[in-house]
Order: sequence, then C-alpha cells, then structure tokens
Amino acid sequence: MVTLVFLQSGMALAENKNPRSEKHDSGWSFHFDNDIFTGTDRNYTGGLAVSVFGKQAVESSISLDSVLQGFNTFTGIDSLWKNKTASSNHAQTWGTLLFTPEDISSASIIPSDRPYACLVFADNSEQNTLYNYKAAYQTSLTVGILGTDFCRTLQNGLHRVFGSDQPNGW
Repeated sequence: MVTLVFLQSGMALAENKNPRSEKHDSGWSFHFDNDIFTGTDRNYTGGLAVSVFGKQAVESSISLDSVLQGFNTFTGIDSLWKNKTASSNHAQTWGTLLFTPEDISSASIIPSDRPYACLVFADNSEQNTLYNYKAAYQTSLTVGILGTDFCRTLQNGLHRVFGSDQPNGW
C-alpha cells in the first residue's frame, strides 16, 4: 500500500508545473489484494484501500492531518527541515486488512496458528520533498478499529464469489 502512495505522490509532483504548489485533487488510487492470487489462507489474507491525494486529503471533514501535524510539532520532526521544504504532498487512505490462520476449516481457536484478525483504518500522510538536499521524508498517522465483523463478511463474500472454502473461525 505504501508503494502506491509513493508512486501516486511522485506522479503528482512530476505533473505539477510549480512543485511548491500542491493541487487540490492530485488523484486517487484503489488497492485490492487477496490470497486467492497465491492459493493459500495463511497470515495476511487480503486487504483493500481507497486513497485520495492533494490538498483534499488535508481539507476533508474526516482528515487526520491536524493530529498528524500536532504530532510532528510535538516530536520536533517539523523543525528538522523548517523553511527548507520545497514541496509537500498529502494523502488520505481508508481501508481494511484481514489476517487468517492456515486452517480456515476449524471453528475453534488453534493455539499453534495465528488467530483471525481484522483492522479497519484511516490514514493521513504528508510527503515533503527537499530539492536542494535531494531528499524526501514522509510522516503518517493511522488509526483503526480491530475486531469488527466487516472482515468476516468481506472474506465470506469473496470466498463465495471465487468458490473457495468458507472460513469457519471468525
């Protein structure tokens, strides 16, 4: 997922004729991966996310950017390169990550295997490019909820669509 953010941020930067000015809407991305492509249920089983890029990621009514900036100020990260940032690019992502044990047929907890787990999250990030230093740095803040039924419903639905065995341990 991070790779998509870097690629999209880099493309937005390259398209911008004035690299010091971030566009309001620099684009969006959709990320989907699933173990159906590898043929196994074990550990990380899949995820999906939607990201938006540009100033809209900061100005959104559900943006975490003000909290991220507060953290950057509190830790001093923002002062390391103060007045040296050539451009900033922002992203906001909403998504989910699913984790399963290898044996999805068992409805019982398997002590020697990883448990089912689900994370539904929101993330804001800022990438700062320092042209004079030929460097960039990125900070991000992710908040989420563990253990929702959303992932159970999502995985069961995907397994029905692809004709895979139904997971029984959620």
